Amino acid sequence: MVTALFTTLMAVSMGTSMGQQTAWVANLSAVETVPRVNSQATGTAIFQMTPTGLAYWVYLDGITNVIMGHIHIGAPGVAGPVAVWLYPAAPPPVAIPGSFSGLVASGMITAANFGGPLANQPMSALMNAIAAGNAYANFHTQANPGGEIRGLIR
Repeated sequence: MVTALFTTLMAVSMGTSMGQQTAWVANLSAVETVPRVNSQATGTAIFQMTPTGLAYWVYLDGITNVIMGHIHIGAPGVAGPVAVWLYPAAPPPVAIPGSFSGLVASGMITAANFGGPLANQPMSALMNAIAAGNAYANFHTQANPGGEIRGLIR
């Protein structure tokens, strides 16, 4: 299902008249976490620009006791601050007890959702961070509150 949705989104993004990218993906794993953690959990976060904002869908696989997920602003290898809440859509964190696999979050991001380094910034601030390779999705668990799986949005 994730592959089919991503393929559809990429086909839509490649069809833009200006050639600008309109879909992005973050492949989530423990490999990119800072500090590094030991986890077999994985996930995929898919983002699609729409006329009203940045739509997103996040699928997780084999993760235990998820408490929250965000977009952070920071370079690879750096633990950056939270800029947008993905799960739940806003604070406080909400635990999903036990092992979880499936769609954990979906919604629409607008500048009204921005916090931290993007607070009071336009939508272009997030898009510029993504284009520069300085935005990543990070999902946190009770065992790894600093983040269990992470992936650069590209």
